[in-house]
Amino acid sequence: FALKVKPIFDATGCYDCHDGTDSEDKANKALNLAENASILEDIDKGDPDKSELIVRLRDLENPMPKNGKPRMLSEDEVATIKAWIKAGANF
Repeated sequence: FALKVKPIFDATGCYDCHDGTDSEDKANKALNLAENASILEDIDKGDPDKSELIVRLRDLENPMPKNGKPRMLSEDEVATIKAWIKAGANF
């Protein structure tokens, strides 16, 4: 996680809204990417494509991050996250 997945979340602005802070300018408090337990609630280790995290990262109608800040994840970045999930989502 720390070597491959966290840097993706850092580079693409995921922590801008999903860092566990509770403020009015945060788009979504349901997923806290700074807390392992929160991430584990949104993944399916048996089928990463069914993981809520992967579904949301690929949703073009409601893209993450909001307003393209700074950008959506690339297919390679999503594939890296899926591989991490499939490998057991170890932190």
